[in-house]
Amino acid sequence: MLQLFNSSKADVKTLPELNSLVPVSTVPGWVQGANNKLPASQTTARQFEIQANFTLTPAEGANSTTATAQPDIRNRFKLNNSNEFAVGVRIEFGNNTYADAYIKGSLEDSTLTSLSVWIDKSQAGGGTNTTWLEGGPVPLPADPTKAWNVPSEPLQISVWVDHSVIEVFAMRGLGRISSRVYPEDDSGAWGASAWGVGPEVGSGWRVQMDAEVWEMKSAWLAPDC
Repeated sequence: MLQLFNSSKADVKTLPELNSLVPVSTVPGWVQGANNKLPASQTTARQFEIQANFTLTPAEGANSTTATAQPDIRNRFKLNNSNEFAVGVRIEFGNNTYADAYIKGSLEDSTLTSLSVWIDKSQAGGGTNTTWLEGGPVPLPADPTKAWNVPSEPLQISVWVDHSVIEVFAMRGLGRISSRVYPEDDSGAWGASAWGVGPEVGSGWRVQMDAEVWEMKSAWLAPDC
C-alpha cells in the first residue's frame, strides 16, 4: 500500500484558456515547469496523486472573462463543434515534455450528452511508445431523468503517477486508463498543472478548478519495521 503524505489543496481558480496553465500544488520538490534538480533527500517527486474537480459555469453578460480558445488548441483535442469542451491535468517532465490526462465532452443546454477520458503522450519525449493517445467513452446514465448536468455535477479526474506508470480515473472511476511514459531526463523534479477549454455555445462558459495533491512514499517497508 502506498503511503500518502504532504497534502496540499489549491484554491478554486478560473481557467480562462489552455495557454494559462494553473499549478495544482505548491508541494516542495516539484513545481510547475519542472526542470528543478532534485535534492538528495527528495525521493517522491515522481510518485504522487492528483485529484481535480472542474466546474463548467455559464458566463454572465457580454463582459465575461471567458476566453475563446485558439483554433489550433481546439483542433488538437478534436473539439469539432461549439458544444464540446476539454478539461485536464498536465504532468510536466521537464525540457518542455509533458503528458495530458483530460476529460472531453459535449453539452446540450446544461446536460452532458457525451463524455470520454484520454491521455495524450505525444509530447512526453524520451522512450515513450508510439501509442500517443489512449482512452475512450465514459458511460452516461441511460435514464434521461438521471442525466448529468453542469454546473451541479463537477467533472472529476484523478491521476496517479508512479515513476513510469500513469493511471487515470474519471467521474469516480467510470472512466479508467493505465499507461506508461519514459521521459529522457532523469534528474529534474516533475510538475503538474491544470487547463480548460470551455464550450463556445451561447455567451460562453467559465471553467473553474480546485485540486488536491499527495506525494507518495514507497510501498516497501524498511527491514527493521
